[in-house]
Amino acid sequence: MSPVLWSVTFTVIFTTVVTPQQTTKTELPPQDGFYNNLYQPEWGIAGSRLVRKGRADYSDGAYQMAGPDRPNPMDISQHVHSGQGGTQSDFGRNAMLVFYTQLVLDEILSTGQPGCPPEYENMAVPADHPLGNMTQRPVVYQRSAYDQRTGYSPNTPRQQTNGVTSYLDGGVIYGTSRMWTNHLRTFKDGALMADSAVVKTGFPYTNTKSLPLQNAPVPRDHSLKPVSRLFAIGNTKGHESPFLLALQVVWHRYHNALASTIKGTTPGLTDQQVFDQARKRVIATFQWVTFNEWLPAFLNGNNSQASNIPAYPITGYDPEVRPDVSHEFRTATNFRYSMMPAAVWTLGAGGVARRTPGRGPQNEARNVTSVRLCNQFWDSNGVVKSNLDDILRGMLLTLSEKEDEIVAPDLRSSYYGPFEYSRQDVVAMEIQRDRDHGVGDLNSVLQEYNEQPVTSWAGLGPRARDNLRPLYPNGTSLPDDVDLFTGAMTLQKTQHGIPDIFRKIIVQQFLKIRQGDRFWFENEKNGLFSEAELAQIKNTTFSDVLQQTTGLSGDDLTFTFTCADRGSLRCRAPPSLSSDAVPTVDVCTPLQTYDYFSGSEVSFALSFLALFLVVPASIGVLVLLARRRQRHRHSKSAVKSRSYKQRNPNKHKAREWQGSQSGERNVTVEFDGKRKKVLVRDGRGKELRFIDLRKQGNVRLKTTGQSGTLMSLGVEGEVDLILRFEDGACCQDFVTALRSFIEGLGVTIQPQILTEAEMKGGSINRDERQTVLDHFFRLACLQAMAEDGDKASDLDPARVDEVVHVRLTRTEFAEALGMQPSSIFVRNIFLLADSDGDGFVSFHEFLRLFAVFLKGSAEEKARLMFNVYDVRRRGVLTRDDFTKMIKSLLEMSENANDLRDASAVTRVVDVMFREAGIQNKDAMTYEDFRKVFASKEYASTLQAATLSDQGAATKGAGKPRDIGQRKSRIINSYRKRQRPTVEMRTQPTSDDADTRRRKRQSRIRVSVHQPEAVPRATQRRYLYTFTKLVEVYYLQIFWVALYTLVTCGIFIERAYFYAAGREHAGLRRLSGAWTTAMIRGSASVIMFTYVSLLLTMCRNLITRMRETFLHRFVPFDSAVAFHKYIAVLAMLATIIHIVGHGTNLYCMCTQTTTNVNCFFREYFTPSTGFAYFHYWAFQTITGLAGVLVTVVIFIMYVFAHQWARRQVFTAFWFTHSLYPLVYFLTFLHGVGRLVQDPLFPWYLLGPLVIFVLDRLMSVSRNRIEIPVLLAELLPSDVIKLVFKRPSNFDYKSGQWVRIACLKLGGQEYHPFTLTSSPHERHLSLHIRAVGPWTSNLRQAYDSDVLGGDPYPKLFLDGPFGEGHQDWYSCDVAVLVGGGIGVTPFASILKDIAFKSRTGALITCQKVYFIWVTRTQKSFEWLTDVIREVEDTDTRQVVDTHIFITQFKQKYDLRTTMLYICERHFQKVDERSLITGLKATTHFGRPDFVEFLFSLQLEHPKVKRFGVFSCGPGPMTSSVQTACTALNRTEGYTYTHHYENF
Repeated sequence: MSPVLWSVTFTVIFTTVVTPQQTTKTELPPQDGFYNNLYQPEWGIAGSRLVRKGRADYSDGAYQMAGPDRPNPMDISQHVHSGQGGTQSDFGRNAMLVFYTQLVLDEILSTGQPGCPPEYENMAVPADHPLGNMTQRPVVYQRSAYDQRTGYSPNTPRQQTNGVTSYLDGGVIYGTSRMWTNHLRTFKDGALMADSAVVKTGFPYTNTKSLPLQNAPVPRDHSLKPVSRLFAIGNTKGHESPFLLALQVVWHRYHNALASTIKGTTPGLTDQQVFDQARKRVIATFQWVTFNEWLPAFLNGNNSQASNIPAYPITGYDPEVRPDVSHEFRTATNFRYSMMPAAVWTLGAGGVARRTPGRGPQNEARNVTSVRLCNQFWDSNGVVKSNLDDILRGMLLTLSEKEDEIVAPDLRSSYYGPFEYSRQDVVAMEIQRDRDHGVGDLNSVLQEYNEQPVTSWAGLGPRARDNLRPLYPNGTSLPDDVDLFTGAMTLQKTQHGIPDIFRKIIVQQFLKIRQGDRFWFENEKNGLFSEAELAQIKNTTFSDVLQQTTGLSGDDLTFTFTCADRGSLRCRAPPSLSSDAVPTVDVCTPLQTYDYFSGSEVSFALSFLALFLVVPASIGVLVLLARRRQRHRHSKSAVKSRSYKQRNPNKHKAREWQGSQSGERNVTVEFDGKRKKVLVRDGRGKELRFIDLRKQGNVRLKTTGQSGTLMSLGVEGEVDLILRFEDGACCQDFVTALRSFIEGLGVTIQPQILTEAEMKGGSINRDERQTVLDHFFRLACLQAMAEDGDKASDLDPARVDEVVHVRLTRTEFAEALGMQPSSIFVRNIFLLADSDGDGFVSFHEFLRLFAVFLKGSAEEKARLMFNVYDVRRRGVLTRDDFTKMIKSLLEMSENANDLRDASAVTRVVDVMFREAGIQNKDAMTYEDFRKVFASKEYASTLQAATLSDQGAATKGAGKPRDIGQRKSRIINSYRKRQRPTVEMRTQPTSDDADTRRRKRQSRIRVSVHQPEAVPRATQRRYLYTFTKLVEVYYLQIFWVALYTLVTCGIFIERAYFYAAGREHAGLRRLSGAWTTAMIRGSASVIMFTYVSLLLTMCRNLITRMRETFLHRFVPFDSAVAFHKYIAVLAMLATIIHIVGHGTNLYCMCTQTTTNVNCFFREYFTPSTGFAYFHYWAFQTITGLAGVLVTVVIFIMYVFAHQWARRQVFTAFWFTHSLYPLVYFLTFLHGVGRLVQDPLFPWYLLGPLVIFVLDRLMSVSRNRIEIPVLLAELLPSDVIKLVFKRPSNFDYKSGQWVRIACLKLGGQEYHPFTLTSSPHERHLSLHIRAVGPWTSNLRQAYDSDVLGGDPYPKLFLDGPFGEGHQDWYSCDVAVLVGGGIGVTPFASILKDIAFKSRTGALITCQKVYFIWVTRTQKSFEWLTDVIREVEDTDTRQVVDTHIFITQFKQKYDLRTTMLYICERHFQKVDERSLITGLKATTHFGRPDFVEFLFSLQLEHPKVKRFGVFSCGPGPMTSSVQTACTALNRTEGYTYTHHYENF
């Protein structure tokens, strides 16, 4: 059953239930035509298809417009159908007949409704057309509505639908549904609603119930008016013209007149019975008048000789006859336009002209004696209500236009149109509609109706021959492609004025309607009427109807559909339109156009501007929050500074400005009166620089005024000390103290007050000085290596002259060495270099010293170092001198006492004296010194030592960048060694020949084979690199590729479906195929990616699954990275969706109200208004939800940036917690059904269930209060927390948890790696305070803050898995920890220690632990862990290397000396002088390439090494770079798992 049939069936059932029971058993005619034919219930119903006599003439056979090669309909109208109006009918037809024709057509035919989705076939306006003088825009034509099941092939060509029934069943009076009729009824005495009980004066009620009447724009004043002003009648088009509306009122009154008569004669009938009796009588009368009065007059006029309509057949109703209206009939009835007058006289009683309001040529008001169509379209209520009788009388006495091909000018240039094109050409529109409907050409239709085709242009008349033929290409000789309407209108004239083909089509159609109507009033078998009632109906004429319903009487009603003079009443020709100056007719208002985007421009531009400003605005808020936090920290710092100053009146905290590039650094300034120096230290007390005032006569003191926070102190030869204080008061306090200090030294002060910009611009700052120093050291290096051919010629001579006159201060000299200015080593070597004793080192002095370090032999360098510490030049170093030397070598650390106790230093001195063979002496000569430091064992090391790696570094002297060069250097370096032991680039290893040493030797040895080289060919090299990359990350690549392909597949499938598949609400006609494809494709991707994000955040599920066999196939450790990748895809899809909707919304705002209601049926827009952009964006649930979710997403993405997480984590946490709102708004975005039923719930359902279950697992445990057993504040802002382990808490070493502190709110969770081992009774965390939350956490557990209160409790969520917990699955594992990033390895090392102690199975063959730290005392707790491992690791599983980055990475002279001391101490104490551990200690940063490469040599049978790193980004990046570089060599693979903090 078709959708139409279902809807009609529902209507019938519904109305049967709600309608009062009828007492009669007679079946009444159905209002929608359903089941009029019992065998074919869909025949003739409202919504049925139009039928064709022959084949469809579509150009493609299916749906494309017919006649693509035919002339423009506008040209045809102008050249064939144009002419002057005002000529009268040759056959006495009057205006009443013409407009009654319109009423009859509205009863049985309605095809003017535009199709949905809309299709436009607009027509260009010729220059000679009247409309061409008003606009250049094409005439708008929208194709008709059609059955969506047709139009797919020539077998099922497109079939237009009929909006009303094909029966003469009173639809124009009562509507085509029972519900419509009920809205017209009073439900009292069977009457229809009227504003007066008197039939002849009553008019229908206005449409306050909003019946769907057609409410087109009023072309007269180009306005939209409310539908409520219209009369509530049955005909949707009843208000098109005042003449049609007048007939509607007549039949409305006639029903009430009959109902009143029936009620009066039969008072016992109910309201329903009265109504039904009146309705069937009205319908029967309408059928009788139409068939027996109007139709003969329409076909024959006043020609009594013409053939009449056959009488109703004796056989009566024939169910085999299909009453549906044909396309050809629709075209034939368009003949009425040739007879339609442009204006109708308004006549009073006796034919006296009556005046009505009108308009003149200048749009001025004037009274006219006629009603003109062009200015009354769709605004007829007022004129009809005031002049009903005069209009009807005028219609009776106004002759129609002459029956020819000429159409009145008003219909050709002033017919009504849509709001965007207020005037149209009805002839061109009807020709275009015929082509739209696939109506055949003239000859085709003639043959279908058994008529002779036209064989020459002469057969069409002179207008066709002279005007139509030239419009065809090449002036075709035969009229074989002439439109039916134009061709038939130009045929030879007939005796009745109407073309024979049209007459034949019309007669056949009405006969089928009559014979195919089971409820036709003459069908005796339907039992509707008795013989008496039937006779009474047949004796009723239209004159009787008019007489009962209007004030017309007598001679007015002698004739109804033809006009003849009768007495004083004479028929009149239509009003002449030849002159606008004659006040008989109204003057038509001109064409006006409209752009539907008007009114949306501002809101459209501002909305998208505001939307895209969300990102910079969010960034701005982020920056403001970061600055607010910084100001808060500064304010706290100011408080601390004032408190600090109270405790230390001689010390002042400030920030030193070093230049525009280096910015500011936190410093502490103090005055040393004994040494006459201004000392500048960092927060840890390390001396950064000093200003020596001993040899200064005056100083420059610059300030920025009383309230300024910036000041500058400058002396000759020094970089200016520019300090910024927290506030003006602190600055003034410092300046006052500085003045007092300087004046106390007898130094003159030169004060100056400047602006901040002037002070910075005129200063000698560190950045500018550094530029000069760079050239200084470069020139010194070039001069020292002159014998190698390097010259200083590339330096500008002026720059060379400037450089050679530069004098280094002690601070600059210390910085060149990478040491503190106060270092004994720096002081001694500075004094040694300063040969003239002026307190500075000149270029030539530095060059002499540098030449020794650069090119000197080991002997010369040993002599130099001896002289450095032989300050008094006595030729010996006492034990005290030697002890001071060792301590000076350790002065790079934060505190020498932190490295080792004094006994360790004493022991190393004893060892070295014993090495020199002078253990019984108290002093060491140079010869003894040389035995220790320049022995054969260390001569090469000392030979390679330089002064420093900073100042003397030459351009291009870094590491080889090419991987081939680097690999060659690595291999060669290993080949040249005598003892190929494991060795870091930062130091040579000791020769551990002493087998008595308990410290085991490293078992890494150099293999004799050389790894296969990377292919040299570029393409092969790239291919091999890619192959190794795939080998290492094959799981990640597979899943990323798979997910990307699925995402692209979803996008492509949806895009193709909406762009090339079947129409869906006409989206691609609205916005274009590509826009639709982008919108729908991106929408599907958004839904898919959004729900995928939920799965990547199911931490508990991931942790459980990674412990199953699935971890071999799914890289669960990459969940966070995958989450970010999906988020990137989601953002790309979101941007595409936004851009697509921008185009789509623009197109939506340019649509007519009808089209908008077609496209978006869930959002009804009244005919009196427009759907502006701000309506769609902010007044619909779809638009508003879309805007809000976009804003939320943009904010979330901005605050999810790494910088945001580090600077304002709370804001990141808050914004990221808005994700439920994103899903809710996304759901609302689709639930509005703007385009289709929401699909997001189907995407969301499964992942949401999994996510909720995962969250419930966390909720079940993360709201349990966990007591903290111990809180210990450690160095480097680290806090150690030990808390109770829940009974069901099982975890593995390397896993992490999320905690929240109840004192800090209990809602904000942060992840930290457990430092406890699974065997331990309690859980522990080591947390470094680097952000606001961790800083607050440290303060919350500070015993000074707590007093005697118990520790705040925690919320615990976890454990959760990560890659570090898989260390045991590797044959060889390398653990690299940096700073606080050692926490996961602390747990692993404890686990190894426990298993070694208990004899448990350790699957990993070897574990290399590399600890990179500034100083081990920063994380002394880890030192204890390492010591425990060293003491219990009897299987020698762990090999530990500690890198202390305080010391310079490359071997300067000082570090070389310290290295030699370290090695001597290890020989004796078997522990490091620096750390106290057995682990090898290195100075500087590790070279991961060389170390990881050496693993291949030590473990040749291991093909895959697991590398696990955690720490700062630069460190993990270095590890990744090393793994990537070594993965380019064949045979071995390094798999890197890392975490950054």
